Amino acid sequence: MLKDQFLADDLVSWHKENTELLDHQFCGNLPGVSWPSALLFSGMSGLGKASFARLLSKKLFCVENQHLVEKSGLHMPCEACQGCHLFKSDNHPDFLEVGLVENNQQIKVEQLRQVISFLSLSPQIASLKIIMINQVEQLNENAANALLKSLEEPPSNSLFVLTTNNINLVKATVKSRCRILRFVPPDTSKTLAWLKHQGCDIPDAKYVNLLADMLGGSPYEIKQALEKNLIDKLKHWSMKLRGLHRLTPFDAIRLYQDWSDESFEHLLTWTQFWLLGRIKNNLSAVTKKHNAEIKQFFLLLDLVVEKKKLLSRSPQTNVQLMFLDLVHQWGRITKGELLALH
Repeated sequence: MLKDQFLADDLVSWHKENTELLDHQFCGNLPGVSWPSALLFSGMSGLGKASFARLLSKKLFCVENQHLVEKSGLHMPCEACQGCHLFKSDNHPDFLEVGLVENNQQIKVEQLRQVISFLSLSPQIASLKIIMINQVEQLNENAANALLKSLEEPPSNSLFVLTTNNINLVKATVKSRCRILRFVPPDTSKTLAWLKHQGCDIPDAKYVNLLADMLGGSPYEIKQALEKNLIDKLKHWSMKLRGLHRLTPFDAIRLYQDWSDESFEHLLTWTQFWLLGRIKNNLSAVTKKHNAEIKQFFLLLDLVVEKKKLLSRSPQTNVQLMFLDLVHQWGRITKGELLALH
């Protein structure tokens, strides 16, 4: 995701509640007056938490909000003052952003020492300093301990803004010193409206719903998938699944070769959600005939889940052999005939 993508988009509908809450929290409360010393934005990847944090920071650095006295809430950045210009150019001296760096799986203690050094200085332009730490769950043990010390005795003119994709991995001692705001995926109608506003080509809303199921409803993840033409791949793979039960061993090898550029894990995930979609569409009209058909699709679903677990446990396994076995077992379950769920 581009660093300032959300800043350019202004507000999005699924951020409205948290936006209003924080706008009123900070309105009229200058540093040292009942501000939280640390915020923790929690939610799955792709909801715009980091962009939301940057927008909040930009609001707080904006001169229009520095002098705000009324109780109507923070204004959107004016885009004209020194604070706005410096923030937009990534040169604001009172803002520090920390996160995973390339090729590293953890945030290291050296990065937290930079935070401590940053906090030791007084604000240069604004009335406070803001430290943003992305994916705080990725802090290694020493870095987490260093953060905790800073959170225990934060300077009065500072604000920590932390984000996490998995709050269960964040240390309890860190969470206890933060005000937690939870971000949840919007419903599909809001996602579709936002995607259209972004100029995304949506050839088939049905497949956007499938993407939403696969990606947990994450709008930015769905947008990235659309930009990679994933819907075309899903359509093509869905057509192949409809004929999978008729493949000979030779045909199965050729199919594997045709799709070898795509990871087997992705193919399994697509197949899993394709099956779930077929089952979901038919559960509302269950008859004896449907019972047999749905049972077949549940067996196929169990097969795919089993393959995913095996791949997770043994990532070095021969995926071509696993794929060929999947096709063989698929044919055995269907007995050469895929029953016609809608």
